[in-house]
Amino acid sequence: MTIKWFNNDEFYKRENIKNVKKNALYALVDDMGNQITEAKYEFINDFQPNGLAVAGFKGRQGIIDSEGKEVAKFKYYWIDPFEENGIARVGIGTKYGLINEKGEELTKIKYDYIWKFRLNGLAKFELNGKYGLLNKNGKEVVKAKYDSIGVFQRNGLAIVKLKGKYGLINEEGKEVVSLKYESIANFQRNGLAIVRFAGKYGLIDQEGNEVVEPKYALMREFDRGLAKVVIISGKCGSIDEKGNEVVKPGNQY
Repeated sequence: MTIKWFNNDEFYKRENIKNVKKNALYALVDDMGNQITEAKYEFINDFQPNGLAVAGFKGRQGIIDSEGKEVAKFKYYWIDPFEENGIARVGIGTKYGLINEKGEELTKIKYDYIWKFRLNGLAKFELNGKYGLLNKNGKEVVKAKYDSIGVFQRNGLAIVKLKGKYGLINEEGKEVVSLKYESIANFQRNGLAIVRFAGKYGLIDQEGNEVVEPKYALMREFDRGLAKVVIISGKCGSIDEKGNEVVKPGNQY
């Protein structure tokens, strides 16, 4: 399929776009020069791998296929390119929504922002200052309730925050760790994460179990199986991945 520009009864090839007048309207023609659509579009973007292209009509955007069929209504202020999962972000005014390759709206156009989908099939959204998660069907896996949602880590967990407290959720939106910690660090390669509670540091595993209850004044990340810790008195030692004090706190930090 070839896109050409139509103005004053003439077709212009793409390489001569600079010669097209500002009031030119766009049409689709085939490789033989046969006109497929009316010359009514304000623009026609390149066709995407799925055979769809964003076009403009009367100040709004919609989607057409290579045969000129209008797949999505021309009512949107903007339409993003389709992602690999066949979903595109659309907007009306300042609000975001999602459509599929059939032009069907998977969500209402109500969100303040929608991020791109991650490899786990989830997209973060913002609504009224809170954050949640959408799946590829447009369903809210996590309602808009958190003050922040971090990136999902390799273990399928993400750090969430609400009212100054941190917890962990999985890809189904379930809270694996309740929101009680003052901070949660990213998980280390050994599957452990440093947490802080009541000003003290400890360790949790990927199931949310406290391998080390928060009791240290300071804790460093593991290096060759050991992590440096400092007790309240300021003396330092080292613990192993099971929380055992391999080096008892002795010297001042």
